[in-house]
Amino acid sequence: MAKFKTNHGSSEKKGSFTLSSRLLILLAVMLFAMWNLFQVLQDYDFSDLDSEEKSRKTKTQILLPEGKNKELIKHHKFSLSYDEESEQAEWVYYSLSQANMLAPKVPRYDYFNPDPKVSTKSAVHSDYSHSGYTRGHLVPAGDMSFHKQGMKECFYMSNMSPQPKAFNNGIWKELEELVREWVIEEKILHICAGPVFYNSDRKTIGKKNKIHVPDAFFKVILDHRGTEKKAIGFIIPNEKSDKQLKYYAKSVNEIEDITGIDFFPSKTHADLFEELESQLDVGLWKFSKHKYQLRVDKWNNQ
Repeated sequence: MAKFKTNHGSSEKKGSFTLSSRLLILLAVMLFAMWNLFQVLQDYDFSDLDSEEKSRKTKTQILLPEGKNKELIKHHKFSLSYDEESEQAEWVYYSLSQANMLAPKVPRYDYFNPDPKVSTKSAVHSDYSHSGYTRGHLVPAGDMSFHKQGMKECFYMSNMSPQPKAFNNGIWKELEELVREWVIEEKILHICAGPVFYNSDRKTIGKKNKIHVPDAFFKVILDHRGTEKKAIGFIIPNEKSDKQLKYYAKSVNEIEDITGIDFFPSKTHADLFEELESQLDVGLWKFSKHKYQLRVDKWNNQ
């Protein structure tokens, strides 16, 4: 019996040592994993967060534009104000990040559907048929290339405005591509776009819905996080153009005066934004001579 007890005691001690060793190894593995996670989070680019999440993180609250705001529609990656009278968006607003542009591309959707969120019913695909006008995106499909649902929603008819082909495939396309290049360079931009109507006597298209044809289009861009904080706007006539984009550049405040829209309201950075919106320095934005020449030589004639 004495021998049995001795052997039993020796076996228990050995088992206890093995369990302790395993716990130490497990603890070491967990600490190593936590250290790696810490390193990853340090290098993580938070620019892909939605603007609302980013606002909480940076304590910068950028509110939605304030215009007529007849019906506010919020989709996954952009918001818009739908104007039933003109059967198109008064404005669209979204934020775009470097991470968005560098993410794997989702397939282009290419199916134009009514917007199910518009209570008064949006325009429909057939309204544009045989009208001489294309379905011009306000939020470009290329800007939603990182998100499957965002891509689908940017093909809703609420995001379309009547544009001549030479405008849609020409200067509007050039501006869209430039903005994506600026996003990659500046990390994150806030963008608002929409139609401009100068006259009360408006041309319309569409048999089912009378869609008003804009006289021009605006696009305003805010960079409040970059090394050189800046803002720029454009109002471009809704027609073919051989002029350089710089010719149409304006301060954001000038475009606010023309459209009656307050583009970037903020509770936390009102003074900064007002300063940026009142200034225009096209030298802070890189324009592409190559894209301009491509537009004049090719895109305008497609």
